[in-house]
Amino acid sequence: RFPVACGTVEPLHGARSLDELERIKHELHLEGVVWHNRFQGVAIDHQLMRPLLKKVSELGLVPLIHTNAESNMEAVWRLERLALEFPELTFVAMDALTTNVNSQLVLDIAKRTPNILFDTAHIRSSAYIRHFVETVGSRRLIFGSLFYSYPASYERCASLEEVKTAKISDEDMLSILSLNAKRLFRLE
Repeated sequence: RFPVACGTVEPLHGARSLDELERIKHELHLEGVVWHNRFQGVAIDHQLMRPLLKKVSELGLVPLIHTNAESNMEAVWRLERLALEFPELTFVAMDALTTNVNSQLVLDIAKRTPNILFDTAHIRSSAYIRHFVETVGSRRLIFGSLFYSYPASYERCASLEEVKTAKISDEDMLSILSLNAKRLFRLE
C-alpha cells in the first residue's frame, strides 16, 4: 500500500545527521528525506542544510521540504536558492500553495527551477491547476493531500477534487496523480 517511505534528520545535529542519512539509505532502505525547517530551528537555506543535501545527492535520496507561506524559515524562495545550488537534485516543495500570493510566487519560481516539483496540498482551485499546467507543465505538480488534517481528508479530499475537476487533459491528470511520483521514486 505504501511503496515509498521517507525519514528525516535534524540539521542542528551536524555530522551525526550525515551518519543518519547513511542509515536511512543503507539500513532502513528509505527513499527520501523530509524537512519541516520551521520546526527544526533552521531556515531551508541555512548553511547547515548544505552538507546534508550534498549527502542526499550522493546517496540518491529525494529531498522533500515544507515551504509553508506562513513561515519565513520555510519561504519557497529559500528552496529556490537550494534548487539552483543543487541542480542534480529533484526537490519536492510541500505546502507551497498555502496562500494565493505564495501560489503566484510558485509559478515564477517554477519557471526558473526545473528541479522542483510542487505538491497539490493546499491547492486553492482547479483553475490554478490548469494555469500551472499551461505555464510550466503537469510534470511539475505532484499529488499531495492533507490526510492528516481536520476535518479528515479521507472523508473528502479537497486537493483530489481540484485536480479531478481541473480542465486539463487525462494525460496531465495522470501525471499529477501518479506518474510524477512514480518517476521521482523510480517506481516505473
